[in-house]
Formats: sequence, structure tokens, C-alpha cells
Amino acid sequence: MNSNNKTQLLSTQIANDPFCMAFDWNGQNLYIGNKISQTIEVIRTQGTQYRATILSNDHSPATVSQPVALAVDSERGLLFWLDQGAGSSSHKVARAEMDGKNALVVVNNDLSELDHLTLDPQNQRIYFSEAKAGRITSVSYDGQDKHYVLNDGGKQPRGLAFFNTRLYYADSAFDKIEVAEVIGDGQAPDFSDFRTNIEQLVNIKVVHPAAAGAASHPCHTNNGNCEHLCIPRQYSQFSCMCGSGYTLEGTAKCKLYDESFLIVATKNRISGIGIDEQGHQKGIAVEPIGGTAITSVDFDFESKSIFYADAGGPNKDWINYNLYFINADSDRTHIEVSHLNGENRKILLTTKTETPTSIAVDPVSRFIYWADQGQKPSIQRAQLDGAHKTVIVHIGLKEPTDLIVDPNSHMIYWTDAGMDGIYRVHSEGGTPELVRSDIAEATGIALIGQFMFWTDRRLEKVFSASSRPNQTLLLSPTTVAGNLADLKPPCPQLCFAIPGSPTPTCACSRGVLKGRSCEEPDTFMMFLDGDKIVDATLVPTSKLLHP
Repeated sequence: MNSNNKTQLLSTQIANDPFCMAFDWNGQNLYIGNKISQTIEVIRTQGTQYRATILSNDHSPATVSQPVALAVDSERGLLFWLDQGAGSSSHKVARAEMDGKNALVVVNNDLSELDHLTLDPQNQRIYFSEAKAGRITSVSYDGQDKHYVLNDGGKQPRGLAFFNTRLYYADSAFDKIEVAEVIGDGQAPDFSDFRTNIEQLVNIKVVHPAAAGAASHPCHTNNGNCEHLCIPRQYSQFSCMCGSGYTLEGTAKCKLYDESFLIVATKNRISGIGIDEQGHQKGIAVEPIGGTAITSVDFDFESKSIFYADAGGPNKDWINYNLYFINADSDRTHIEVSHLNGENRKILLTTKTETPTSIAVDPVSRFIYWADQGQKPSIQRAQLDGAHKTVIVHIGLKEPTDLIVDPNSHMIYWTDAGMDGIYRVHSEGGTPELVRSDIAEATGIALIGQFMFWTDRRLEKVFSASSRPNQTLLLSPTTVAGNLADLKPPCPQLCFAIPGSPTPTCACSRGVLKGRSCEEPDTFMMFLDGDKIVDATLVPTSKLLHP
């Protein structure tokens, strides 16, 4: 071992997320427990570092809420973890196969704040510590024969290590490591000092050649012929797993995930969950994306790009390749548009009296829609260039939080946290129709075929149901072409398809439109607008508006 030879195995965008880890000596994989993401993932340490999420907060009895310690028995293909619990999930000791399958609870009663765990693979026993309670508990792999190895409120056992028949623990209260011979008769052993005067003692591990695993294990030979991850199973068996964003092709090869999946955004994390034809979860479609104050998300399937906003919901015109988003400053809110790469950004609409919170684009009908949470909540729409703004719903609204366009029916669906439901209306407007009621606090909505998915902020869950109760929808492949997809773009900067017109409207993000070009004016005005210096053309019908 050389302390100067360091290799970064994991780069995460979510601060303070990875909390605990365990190394699999047969598969040469590292298991990571993430407290903020509420997941356990596995990372290949040799060769290309593929990573995959194997366990998450699925609200099952063995759900991952706050993993604080991990351990593996690679010979038996088992992963163990301590979970501090959160919300409706309680403290527990749990286990699963090393690919995350067949998860079950080992212990979930008489537990306080959990700290560390270690394994005695020979006798198939788990040891875990509860520092505040001064306890170390021993239990079999299947949850039987539970008893205390240490039960002393004056001690503070944290890190644990088991080797041969000896159990070591780190006592952070007395800055020392204690050791005892564990006979296995169920009686508490007598601990003695192993090392003393160790300040800020946190964790311990025993380093020994036996931890290197069996060289004959198939995962040691060409990674078991697995393209991504070789996952040990019991009796020297193994299975292949693909990293996030990939799916198995056969038994060993991996291909890019190219099917439908659900994008789920929380305040600080975006994840992609694979969905089958029945709307059931089937794996992780993309690696997690971190953030700090994520408010909305959208995607472009053709370029395999995900867009997300820390301001207001982005939405993409997938025919004409423009990105629409909401941008709010201290005293006004803008609805803006740009190219997908962020270039040619332009303000379409500005308001000081309304509060747009979510935006949706229907590039087929050539309209944008948005939810307004102002003093008089409404659902509004305008053409893709921002012209002909109109209110299409002004009754039956309290707190519209997210909206989306059904690409098949062109109806507008939205969630209303104040009305505890999901509603829809025809694109021309009218009286809202209740689709789903008794929802605690719906904040996001998505449609995949005939399935509707929504997030509930209060319950911290994602739900699914039919978007058309008592109806069956037959979907057929459809190709839609815009009038802006020529090899030679008809506009110099921004191009908008207009309802009922074969001719697009051109616009300039800066400058003045002259024919088919955008020209910077020779003379313009600069003025102070709040905390920004803004320049504007002297031609009243043209705008620079570039802070």
C-alpha cells in the first residue's frame, strides 16, 4: 500500500451524499451508501469505472432511507447494511444479494442510533454498534439468536472489526480500541485495551491477505467476461450487471438504454427510472445528476440531452429545437427562449403582476402554455413567438404547480397543490376536468403513453395511474415534421412556427431584423434597470434587452 498512489473512484455532484462503503474482494467492486440520494450503488474499481444503483427508497420493508454502514460477504454473495430510517421507514439491519435482489430485513426492533457493522463470515454472524446506547449486538445472518456482546451506557462503541475469533471496537469516548475473544456461547465477552490515546477515533479495519478473496473466483478472470460489472453470487457463481444508462443484451454484453423512462427531479437530484409497458419500474436509465435548487426538467431524445432549471421549468420545442424557460428576478418574471445550446436567448414575455411557475410546449399545435400562481391563478397560452397571449383557464384553480401537454390528444394536464388533484382541459380552454383527486401535494406530472406519473412532495413519492380512467388508448408510431427543418435555416437566429401558417416567423435575440439577417444598430440606449445595466434599440418595435 502506498498512500501517495491515490485514484478517484467516485465523482458526485450531490454534496455530502456518499456516507459509507464496503469493498467486494471477489468482484473487485466498491459498494457505496448514499444518505441524501437514499440509494446503495456499486462501482467497478478495475478498468472502466461503471456504476449502477442496486437499491433505493422504494418504500418496501427493506427500503434504503439513510444507509450508515455497509458490509459484504462476497463468498455467499450477500450485502448487509445498517439503515437509520427516515419518515415512515424505521431503523433496521437489512441484507440483499449483491445485485440488490431479494432484499429483506434482518433486525428492526429494539434499535437506537446505528453506527457500524462487521461480519463473521465463518459463523455467519453480524455485529453492529449503537454508540449512544453503548451497545454491540450479535445476530445471525437470518436474524436469529440476537444477543448483546456489549451493553454498557458508559462506553461509546463505533467502528467494528472481526478477525478469526476476536472482535475489536473503537471507543470514541475513551480514545481507545478494545478487543475480546468471542467464544460463541451467547455470553458477553470481557474486553481489554488493544490501543489507547487515539484522538478523534472513528473507524477500524483489519488488513489481512484472507480479505483478498479466492484467485479462482470467475470474476477474477477477465471480469467474468462481463462487459461492465461482475457480481459474485454464492457457490462461486456470478452474474453480469450493466452500469446506469445501459441494459443487458444477452448475459454479458451491455447496450445503451434506448427505451422509455421516467425522469424524476428532487431539489438536489435528477434520476432516470426505466419503465416497462405496464408502467412498472425496471432499472436505472441514467446516472444521477446533482443540483442545488432544481425546479423542473425536460429532455431531447434525439440528442440524448436532459435540461434542468434552478429557476423555472424548461420545456423543449422538439420539432424546431428551441428551449423555453421561466426566469424570475427580484421584481419581475420572464418567459424566455433560446437554442438548445443556450445561444440566441430572447425574452418573449415579461410580467410584474403574475407568477408563472411551469411551462409546456406543444410544437405540433404551435403553442406554449404556462401556469400562473399569482393573485388570480390561471392557465395561459401564446404562440411559440410569444404573440397572442390569452388566458384559457381562470376558474377552479388555487395553486397550479406543473403542467404538460398530451402529445396525442393535445389536452393540457396540470397538478394543483391547493386543490389536491390533477386536472385537464382542451387546448382552447374551458372548464377544467378532474382526472385524479385525493392527492396530498402534487408538484410534478409526466405522461408516457396511456400512463400518468406524478410526484407528491408531502408524501415524498412518485405515483402512476391511467391518464384516461376507464379508457384504453392505442398508440401508433407518428412522425411530425416542422417547417423549420430545412438544411438551410430560414432565419438567422430564432425561428418560430406559427399556427395555420406555412411561413415561419423570424426573430433576433439581439439587434434588428432586416430581411433575413439580424443587424446591430449603430445607436442604442443604455439604462439602469434595478441591479442591471440594459441596452435597448431606439427603434420601438425592436429590442436588444441584453443585461
